[in-house]
Amino acid sequence: MFYRSIPCFTVIVQKFLSISSISSRSTMNDVTSLLTVLRNAYLAGVASVLPEALVPKLVKRLGNNLKVGQTVHPLNSNCYIIGFGKAVINMVKPVEDILRNADGSSHLLDGVISVPYGIQNTIKDCNLLPDKSSKVRVYEGAKNNMPDEHALTATREIITLVEALKSSDLIIALISGGGSALLTLPKPPVTLEEKQNIIQTLNRAGADITELNTVRKLLSEVKGGNLALKTRARIITLILSDVINSPLGIIASGPTVPNEDTREDLTKIFSKYDIQMPPSVMQALSDYKPSCTDDFGHVSNFLMGDNNVALDAARKSIQTSLGEECCTVVVSSSLRGEASSVAETMAMLCHLILKGYDKCARENLISTPEFDEEKMSVEKRFDFQGISFAQLISSLFVSDADQLISDIGSSIVARKPCCLLFGGETTVRVVGTGIGGRNQEMVLAMMIHLHKVLHDEQLSGHVAFVSAGTDGIDGPTDAAGAGTYWTPQECSYRESLAAGLNPEAFLSNNDSHNFFCRLGGGKYLIQPGHTSTNVMDLQLLYIAPPPQ
Repeated sequence: MFYRSIPCFTVIVQKFLSISSISSRSTMNDVTSLLTVLRNAYLAGVASVLPEALVPKLVKRLGNNLKVGQTVHPLNSNCYIIGFGKAVINMVKPVEDILRNADGSSHLLDGVISVPYGIQNTIKDCNLLPDKSSKVRVYEGAKNNMPDEHALTATREIITLVEALKSSDLIIALISGGGSALLTLPKPPVTLEEKQNIIQTLNRAGADITELNTVRKLLSEVKGGNLALKTRARIITLILSDVINSPLGIIASGPTVPNEDTREDLTKIFSKYDIQMPPSVMQALSDYKPSCTDDFGHVSNFLMGDNNVALDAARKSIQTSLGEECCTVVVSSSLRGEASSVAETMAMLCHLILKGYDKCARENLISTPEFDEEKMSVEKRFDFQGISFAQLISSLFVSDADQLISDIGSSIVARKPCCLLFGGETTVRVVGTGIGGRNQEMVLAMMIHLHKVLHDEQLSGHVAFVSAGTDGIDGPTDAAGAGTYWTPQECSYRESLAAGLNPEAFLSNNDSHNFFCRLGGGKYLIQPGHTSTNVMDLQLLYIAPPPQ
């Protein structure tokens, strides 16, 4: 197994990132080492977006002033902290440290945060929790990332706090992914149970995060800018993005951001997924109007980190481990779509590249309809960033091994192994009764499609693939994701058949977690537990030519 849950993610980072780099010559023929390299790159990506690393980069203390970005705010024992999200628990201490004076006094007077159920116990040994002198009250809730009565209680405490503040007061709002479930107050007459059912139904139907949060905002008393409208105090929001392209109005459903969504937007979403709109929803929206941006002059929103930061750190980790002999490219930070469908397209990409490595296959490939069809599917699926699909493929097909493509930030030479990095957030259409998450489902589907696409062809080379969530949790499981591999001689798919497992049956039942628990005793699972951060998912795909 890549690693088992232990109390503190920081310990995991220190342990695994201290491992010496592995040369690409040995790694190209060793799938275990390959998966370790990819796993360590995932860890490096997560470490780069830990809140305790990001907060001090953005928030500075200048005497009796607080500088956030380019804005300066006077400090006069007038600060309050509120927060909600999976990463918030680790944001509090660095903010409190900045607000504390040399004599031990503090400009912080009070605070309330809403964090995931069980997270304090997860990181209790790491000295990252608010200390005993903290003014911040911590509420846990939203078990399995669904709003509940505990999150509702925390939300009411936050509202009580902010409504009592004056215009001279300063609120530091800490926001990260998962905040939508942890900050919840349905708009009457919609009940918490009704809203839970609506979100669960949309989620199971395959709605993406933008659609889900549009519904959440329109049916909430606090989301969609409504929290900011409940106070006269100045608000500084420190935001860690878990949304593709980081639109601030979508992250945690934008409680401090003007909401431009309309009733018609909600109606379209319900109609798209053929879901009947309850009467309570129609009544709740009867007098709804989009926000007026003029009402948000007291709010300053700051994006601290996102998926691009994690991808860059993962890229550097791979370069350190595999050196210049491997071309490492960030393909996209906006991966989306249905997880198993994305995996199918990635398998096509592997097929194209492995064909390109094979000279005989290459000469007969480029002019075929099959090549054009696969190429179009890949181009349509992935938003290539900093490199075009044509550059990537043609650089692997060139006959001159010394020819370089220099305009993509990292040169690619024919027959070089490559590691392609993706980030984003896919969805799962739940039709079965199994247990899993989008990352494990993507890896299981990738295993199946790699075998389907490659097993009948006389191709050689290696493929290794990892997909994992930066929050350490994939669906209602204790895993962040999983890994898989393929070579002509052996692969995870054949290993599963030998173990008496039917990958297709597990996939059709959305039972990816149980599949990987049973395959090799769970050795392909990635299980860090709560990482206390969240910038969506990371996918790392290594493709190598056969040894020359």
